[in-house]
Parts: sequence; structure tokens; C-alpha cells
Amino acid sequence: MNTRRSPWAFLAFACLTSAAAAAAPTSEAAAPPPPAKYDVVVRYDIDAFRNQRVAQFRDMVDLLRRFGFAKGEGPEDEAENRAVNRMSGTIASADARKLLLERHVRAVRLQPAGSDVPKGDATVRVQLELNGILTPEPGRFLYGLDAVRRMESEDGPALERQRLLADQARGVLAKLGFREAAGYDTRAFSRLVGTVPASKLDLLLDDLRTQANGADLPAPFATRWPLLVVEVMPDLPLPKPPAEPAAAPKGQEKLTPEVRALLGGADADKPQRMEVILWLAPRDADVSWQNELLRAAPGVVLEGRLGPLVSVVAPPSQAVALAASPAVSTVRLPRSAQARPFGANGEKIAPEALGGKGLEHLRDVARRGNGVRIALIDGDFRGWQALAGKGLLKATSLFDLTAERNAGLLPDPVPGGAAAVGHGTQLAEALTKVAPGAELLLIRVDPAAPYQLLTVARALSGDAPQSLNLDRRNADLDAERDLLAARHARLLEERRAALEGVGEADDLEKLRQTYRANQAKLDQDEREFQARLSRYVALEESLRALRKVKTVVCGLAWNEGLPADGGGALARYFDDRPLKPYPWLQAAPDVRGQAWVGPFHDPGRGGLLAFRPPSDELPAGLWSPTLAFLNWEPAGGKAVADLPAGARLRVAVQWREAHDAEFLRRGEDVYREPLTPLDVVVLRQSDPSGVKQPADDFEVVAASSGLPQRLDNELHSSVYEQAVDVVVKQAGRYALQVRGRRPDGTRPAGVPTLPIQRQTWDLRPRLFVETFDGPGRAVYRDFATAEGSVGTPGDARRTDVVGPASGRVPVFGVGLGVK
Repeated sequence: MNTRRSPWAFLAFACLTSAAAAAAPTSEAAAPPPPAKYDVVVRYDIDAFRNQRVAQFRDMVDLLRRFGFAKGEGPEDEAENRAVNRMSGTIASADARKLLLERHVRAVRLQPAGSDVPKGDATVRVQLELNGILTPEPGRFLYGLDAVRRMESEDGPALERQRLLADQARGVLAKLGFREAAGYDTRAFSRLVGTVPASKLDLLLDDLRTQANGADLPAPFATRWPLLVVEVMPDLPLPKPPAEPAAAPKGQEKLTPEVRALLGGADADKPQRMEVILWLAPRDADVSWQNELLRAAPGVVLEGRLGPLVSVVAPPSQAVALAASPAVSTVRLPRSAQARPFGANGEKIAPEALGGKGLEHLRDVARRGNGVRIALIDGDFRGWQALAGKGLLKATSLFDLTAERNAGLLPDPVPGGAAAVGHGTQLAEALTKVAPGAELLLIRVDPAAPYQLLTVARALSGDAPQSLNLDRRNADLDAERDLLAARHARLLEERRAALEGVGEADDLEKLRQTYRANQAKLDQDEREFQARLSRYVALEESLRALRKVKTVVCGLAWNEGLPADGGGALARYFDDRPLKPYPWLQAAPDVRGQAWVGPFHDPGRGGLLAFRPPSDELPAGLWSPTLAFLNWEPAGGKAVADLPAGARLRVAVQWREAHDAEFLRRGEDVYREPLTPLDVVVLRQSDPSGVKQPADDFEVVAASSGLPQRLDNELHSSVYEQAVDVVVKQAGRYALQVRGRRPDGTRPAGVPTLPIQRQTWDLRPRLFVETFDGPGRAVYRDFATAEGSVGTPGDARRTDVVGPASGRVPVFGVGLGVK
């Protein structure tokens, strides 16, 4: 027997709705106004025979007319025929949902009066309103936006049941051809939006519990008529359902999407730089990982290592073989730490930009007098020679560590146009104004090679710099020295034969010409060898000389791709082996507005992160805490709502989760897949004004998929990152969603767990928006946080952050407790 509503319960609900609206204001997304009048099909049940049915039928019709319902023609025996359970007519849109107050009415179908609905299998837009859930409080019925959101803040179990009802209904409706829209406001799981074949519309008015896949579902589906309102919207555009992400081919699960995209391309067999993340960070003296990678992909060049991150040079076609090794967690393309300027030549960096505690230290350096050495680390020093003695100090020199990985020991080519002024050069100009009497050493490293920054840090600390590149160059020079010696010995024999030989004069002349040519080639090769040897010695001497530096300013920061919670390899090096007695000042670029960090709120366990707790009031113009809209901030201009076409972004969500150390101690890698998988979805708002279609109509333009990267794996925790690259093809308003679930322990699913082994922990993701192309940058409209705005190595406790993001801000992380 169906549980029914009473008119008095609905009147009580109206009062509750008003009270809830006054206590916690909410808003709905803007939408085109409803039609003045609806054509209605009423689905009702009268469980009575002849005379009793006729009386109840007449009472029902009388009450519906009082609500404003104009009944249409029906069968002649409509009143007494128990097989008849539908009634058609019209009603004003403002009164349409009053029809549900009548006790026999189960559901209603609404469509604009006089509108035509497609026939057959043609799809039509529908908005489905689900039944509310009776709360444990007797007589309290919740239905509608504000009342359900009151339930969200006051009655968690009721919201969980509502979410479960929505999931159950969604599964049944999918069998009827329902395709759900993307990103719309579920209004606390009371609403479904999507498309359905027109031929199935009438079935939606029947009890979904009678469908083949709904008959055996448990409560709350089994105890409630699930669907109350079917609103057909033939005059509005069809919502776009999200596309199912393509699964990674077998054997390529550990490859990031950009690496998989290279496998079938023209450059698949052309060597290029990639990054391999090992499942564990080896100890410094351990070289077994090198042998493992070389066995997996013979010929791969190992350039350097930072913790578990190994920079390699290999054809993308070998990425599959690398990923097949059990020692490998992920294969990806390099991540750059170079700050991106807005303008064509970058915005000038004023000394005031080096604000905060670090600026005071630099002023102290300036007061000490001349001769204090300051090292500035960056990846782009274009134009520094032209400014030496003008915008820069006369005592300015450059040490280019990129030369270590090239066979000729020559630096990498200058990126971009040589006429431009690089980011590092602009920082050098600002430092010159702050400390005009200092000696300035510019240290160039590859922003996509974090191991080079660690090499520099070790040298600055006085540690022996560990460099796979220099070791390989040293081995190359030794081998070449032996080869030259062998050639020199053979030339002595040729010389003796040419000068002392016996034979025809012409033959002897040919021998002399060959000898002279070979001698000239050997002399040239020896000169080139001596030049390379001199460059190698100069590199080693420059690294050893770094211990004389008094102050370090670093212009590079990894905002994604490396752990940014203070627990990565770079941060641990600074915190465990700090630079003594010289401070490390991290010049943080202006990334204000690009980061969000917070606890994983998931009201009702619906699988979407709420950027604000449900009890907090939302900013003006927002209707859901699970949507984070982006703004576009031009260089030097005011932020606007629309992202421009052609902008290229990367959105990365990073999180650290607590793990049970038992498995790693046994050598088992059971956490390659995270306990709390998170995915990023990028949505484009179809009509922000809500004039032509509802403002919560969205199109999914990009979504992360596949295994997240495991950036760090430790005994008690691991850091994961999931990222998605976006090219804005159509200018407009864009929003972000994070899909996932809250943690329920530290042990993998399916592993036997005793109560004493159960631990709880707090998930605090970091969502960062990076802009690569476009006349400005993307920032959060409403939810930006100061926490998480400093990348690594600025997240180390012993570094001082200078610049727009100066000031020590807490890093995001994980809290662990025993339940």
C-alpha cells in the first residue's frame, strides 16, 4: 500500500519552506519563465469499486477544479472504470503542482499548452521531480528546493535517503532511455534533468517500481512512488549528456593521456624528454632502479632523479615498456616550474613585488656593503647581457647548468625570442634595485628538470652535488680520451710508413696525404675534446663555488606535478638538510586566485565536492556549492566572467591520503589506485543569462580519466594528482567540478579489517588552475584560498616566500586519527 501525503502535510510543508528560506537563503539558477498554462496529464489511483469509486472520483475532480484544473474530455465510463487512471486537462503554471495535494494523484506530466511533442524514438527534454522523503520527525514532509536544503543542513540521514532514491530512480530510468544532463543543479537530489524518447513519456507516469529493474530495489525506492512530476520541455534545447571517458588501452593504464596521444603519432620513435615516477623513492646509494629501467627499455637515457621522479630521454614508443615495469608508477611528460608572464615580453617585476620577510632580508644584505653574493635561480634569463651594468649590476655572471646534459657540454638554446626580457632577468632587475651593492650570480636550470634544482641546492649547502648527467659526461670524456689515444698510436704508425716507407713515389705521396688528413682530423678532435673537458671542469668548479653564495632567490615553483603540501622531495631536502647559514628566498609568482584547498564536503554522499560547507551561504549568483566558476583576469585589467577562445589551461587536483603501513613493510604495492579517487570535470555554461535555456545547462568540455598520478609513496601516506588539459574552443563561462568520495578508512577495499585497525582521516584536496596560453590567466570567481597558493619548494618550512603570495600560509595535507 502506498504511503500518501495529506493536504495538511503539504500546508505544513509550505510553512517549513518559508521558515527555511528566511533562515538560510538559497537561490535557483536563472531559467526561462514557465509557460502561462500547462497541458496536464494526471496519473491517479482510486482503489475502490463502482459507487465508492464514482464518489471518490467526483470528489477528486472537484478538488482539482478548485486548484484551477480545467478537465478535458475522458472516456464515458471514466468515473466507474477501475482501468482508467489518467486524466488530461490544462492548468495555470503557478498552480500546477497543487494537483499533487489531492490524495489520489500519484504524478503529473506537464508540457506547455498547445505545444507539440515529437513522436516515436525522437528525444525530448524532461525535468523530473522526485518524491520527498518522510523524516523521522512525525508529520514532517519535505519537498521543494528550500525545504530539501533545510533537510541538508539539519537532517543528514534524510538527505542520504534522498540521494539513494535519486540513484535508484536514475538506474531504472536509464532502462527507459533516459540520458542525464551534465552539471545541472539536483536541488539536493530532488530533481533529474535529461532527455528521454518521446515514446517512453507515458511510462514515466506509471509506478517505476513496477519496471523490471525496479521491482527488487530496497527502500527508499520500494516504499515511495518515486516520480511526482514529469515536465516536458519541447521548446528548450536538448541538454548535452556527458561523454563517457575513453578507457586506456590494456598496458597503457600507467601512461598519462598526453603520452598515450604520442604513441600513434609521427614522433612516436623520436627521442624526447619524459618523466618516470617510481613506486618508491630509492636511497641515494641505490642504483637498482637504474638497472630496472634500462632492462625495461634498453637505450633509455637517465638524466636525473628527484625522489621517485626520474627524468629520461626515450622515444614515446618505449613508454609502454617502461610502464610495464613493476617499479614504475606513472610515465608522463615533464611539468614546468617557469612562471608564465602575461604580456608578450612579460610584465615588469617591481621591487615591491618582492615583499614580505624576504625583502627585509635583502635590504639587510644591501646594508652590509659591497661584495655579498646573491644567487638567482630561474629558467629564463633572456636579455641579461644587454642589461649588465645598466638595469643589472656590473658584477653579474651566468652559470648555465643545462649544459650538463648535452654531449657537447653547451647550454640549451635560449627559449623563445632572444630579444625578449626573460622572467629571471626581470627578477634580477628588481634585485638590483633592492641590493645594488651585491654580486649577482644568475643560475639557469631547466624549469622542467626539478633534479637540477636539487643539484644546485646540494652545491649551495656544501654537499657533494649528485648528477647523473655529469657522471655520464665524465664517462664519455674518459672513453673519448682512450679513443683519441688509440688513434694517436695508429697515426704514429701511419707517419712512420709515410716517411720511412719504400715504394713508388706516387704511392708514398698518397700515404703522406692520408696521414696529413688524418692528423688534421685528430688535431681538430683533440681541440674539441679539450674544449669539452674545459667546459666540464668549469661546470664542476662552478658547482663547488656555489657554497660561497650568501643568499639564494629562486624564481621557479612547481604548482602541479610535484607534491605541494610540504612533504615532497624538494621540501624534505630543505627541511631535513637546510641551507646553512644562507637563507633560501622563494620568489612566488602572482598565483592569487588560482588555488582552492579545503575539506572534502560531500552532502548526502552524492560524489561531488562542495567548495563550501552546506551550512554556509553561497555567494550571490550561485545555486550550488559543487560548482566553482572561473573568471578571466587580463594582464593589468579587471577580471571578466568569460574565458576567451584559444586559452589553454590545466586543472589539477592533488591530495594526500593516509595508508596502513603494514602492506608497504611487506613490499606490497596495494595503493597504486587511491582509496579516494578524484576526478576533475570542466563545464561550459550554455546560457549564463537563463533567457533561452536554464543557466544550469552545462556541456562537459573536458574531464580527467584513468589512473591518477602517484607523485609520492611513503610508509604511511601517498600523494596523488589527477589533471586535465583544456583548450577553450568557444568563449564563454566555465566552471569546475570535482568528483569523488570521502574516505572511510586507511585499508584497501576487500581487505579484512579488525575494528582496532580502522582509522579515520580528513581528505583536503588542492585544486589548482594553471594557464599556459591566452592574454591573461584563469582565476576562481568565488572560492579561491590563500592556502595552497605556494608551490614547491616554497612549501618547505625553512624557505621564506617573497612576492605577491608572500607570507607563510598553511600547506594542505591530511589529518589522521584513530576511531
